[in-house]
Amino acid sequence: MTSIVTITSKNQVTLPAKLTRLLGLSTGIRLFVKLEDNSLKLEKVPSGFIDLQGIVQKTAKSKHLTVEQAKIKAMRVEAARLM
Repeated sequence: MTSIVTITSKNQVTLPAKLTRLLGLSTGIRLFVKLEDNSLKLEKVPSGFIDLQGIVQKTAKSKHLTVEQAKIKAMRVEAARLM
């Protein structure tokens, strides 16, 4: 399916309703936006990723870690939680 959309003055794009229905997208769904070969690719952000993002931010601030260190720690915490 191909559609033409317009970027607004606020850099927003409205996706065609038919496309959002086909993909199961609804208001509030978060998307990754990736640049690939001079094209934009949109992917749903898994709900667990949002939780992980919060853990990383909280851990980095409180422990004075780099983002990479906080990501590793957060992944370990999440893995332990799921076991």
